Amino acid sequence: MGFLSSLTEQLKDSIGETIGLLKDQDPDTLPIQPPISSTKSILPEQCEFFVHEKKISTSGEDYDIYFDEDKPYLKVRGSTFSHIPGIDEIKIYEIKDDASEEDEPKQIAKLKRKNDAIVIYLDTEKFFDSKKIAWIYQIDDKEFNVYSDEDKENLIYTFEGDFIGRDIVMKNANNDEPVAKIDERTFTESNIMNCAAGVTGYDDVANTVGLDDVQSYDVKVAKGMDVVFALICTVAIDEQFDEVREAKRKEREEE
Repeated sequence: MGFLSSLTEQLKDSIGETIGLLKDQDPDTLPIQPPISSTKSILPEQCEFFVHEKKISTSGEDYDIYFDEDKPYLKVRGSTFSHIPGIDEIKIYEIKDDASEEDEPKQIAKLKRKNDAIVIYLDTEKFFDSKKIAWIYQIDDKEFNVYSDEDKENLIYTFEGDFIGRDIVMKNANNDEPVAKIDERTFTESNIMNCAAGVTGYDDVANTVGLDDVQSYDVKVAKGMDVVFALICTVAIDEQFDEVREAKRKEREEE
C-alpha cells in the first residue's frame, strides 16, 4: 500500500469514527459464540433498526423492535419481577419472518439485574435452562463496559456517548472499532405531548405523566456484528437510564 493510499485509509478511519461509520465484522471472530440467534443475529449488510418503547405497558419494560422501520424483528417484554425495585427481568423473543398473529414468538434470551451488573442470559432448548454470556456494567455517566465473565477480566465491548440524549457508539474492545450507533428519535411520545402542551399553555405534561421516561430510537449495526446482541445491550442501557430519569422526576415532584 502506497503512502497516499495509507493516508487515505487513515483519514477514512478518523472520519468514520467521528461521524459514526461502522466497521464490518467477521462473524467467526465475534467474542460471543455461537451468535444468540441462528437466523436473526448475523445479517449480510449493515442494517438499521427502530426500537420502540411501549408507552402502555404492564411491566414498564416493553419494547417492539423493527427492522427497516416496519418489519417486526424482536419483542422485548418485562416480567412480573420487573415490578420489584432492583430485580428487573426482561425477556427477549425473536419473531419469524413469516410469522402470523397466531404464532408464538420464541424466547431466545433474557436480561436480569445482578447486584451492580445487568446480565445477559442465553436461553437454551431445555426448559428452565439458560446460560450467562455477558455482564454489563455502568462505569460513569458516559460509559458502559460489557464483559464475557463475571470477574470483569475479559472486556469485549464498550458503549460511550451521551446516554441521556441517546447519541451512543458501541465499539469492540480488541480493535476499538465502532460496531453499532444509537440515536434517539426526535419525535417521541413525550416530545409530541410537550409540543401540544406548549400550544395550549400547559408546561411539561409528558413529564408529569411519566412519558419522559419512554424513549424510541434508531440503532445502526455493522455488517457481520451480532445484531441481536447489540440490540439487547442497548435495551439494557436504556433501562438503566430510565431508572435515572424516573428518580430525577420523583425528586422534582417532591421539591
